Amino acid sequence: MESTVTEFLNFPFETDEAYQQGFAELVAGGALQGTTEDERDYIVQRSKLFYFNSAVLRTTGRSLTLEDVLHHQEESNVPAQTSFNATPQESRDGVEPRGTLSFAELKELIESGKTDKIPNNRQIPHDLHASNLSYFS
Repeated sequence: MESTVTEFLNFPFETDEAYQQGFAELVAGGALQGTTEDERDYIVQRSKLFYFNSAVLRTTGRSLTLEDVLHHQEESNVPAQTSFNATPQESRDGVEPRGTLSFAELKELIESGKTDKIPNNRQIPHDLHASNLSYFS
């Protein structure tokens, strides 16, 4: 596993065209809007891990988890500039962020009208895209 983590940490994400294109699509889709610097770093790191697993390790049958990378860094004292953080340190409202909400928590947020606090929830516009209208004319 150590060689896989080392391969991941040395992977040239900055020059890999497929990764860069995919990440650009994430950014264009608003994945980084309204996020803190720690949250942006976390999203970038998770996107790299996802890409590495699906594009590089897919054919080998191996996979890499965030925990694998963190464990390797703790054991080898990886310098901070190449470090891979576990989660953003603080969310916008000062509470430790969580990966998922329980059904009860989700229900409470919806019932109280706080849908903006639901992770990965965004407003979808109610209007049609103008280019689709010409098709039906």
